[in-house]
Amino acid sequence: MSNFKCQMPNSSIFRELLVICGIKKVRNKSFGFVLIELMVVFSLMALISGIGFVSFSSYSQKQTVNQAAQDIKLIFDNAKFNALSSVKESTSCSNGTLVGYKIVVCSKASCLGPATDAYEIDVMCSDVDTLLYSKKLPQNVIIDATSTCSVVKYNTLSNFVEGGPCDIVVAGYGIKSTIRIDGGGNASVQ
Repeated sequence: MSNFKCQMPNSSIFRELLVICGIKKVRNKSFGFVLIELMVVFSLMALISGIGFVSFSSYSQKQTVNQAAQDIKLIFDNAKFNALSSVKESTSCSNGTLVGYKIVVCSKASCLGPATDAYEIDVMCSDVDTLLYSKKLPQNVIIDATSTCSVVKYNTLSNFVEGGPCDIVVAGYGIKSTIRIDGGGNASVQ
């Protein structure tokens, strides 16, 4: 900055104004940031980012377990609906009549599908059971050993449900979600 002077008469009020507006000399005046100020700002930014990442990671893990439980509930709802409406899949029961649908928890009973799958839905026919589809759980998510369901059958002719009431416990990342199947075959996530 260059030196400048205010041109005012010499009185007490004007002397104060001279002090306020008169800059005699500016020496090494820096208007940047000091290294310590920058370090404090970057440390705070790192801390806030770290907290945000941990919160997002925890939320994501909880949603993974909850979504796996909702998927299993949907399988039960689908099997019950198909049995009540006597929906016959086009690829199943080619030689026999439709008896119903069953859900098998592969860790508790033997499945028709691959051994790596967690659960499956089968079409029960008068001659043979047929695999409709099977599904794996997301990585790091399992069906807990405390689950009491192994096979739940929905019969089309009698609307009778075998295997309930029981629970399926989905666990992962230290989080558990329970799917409760009541005596009528209705599934709910607890």
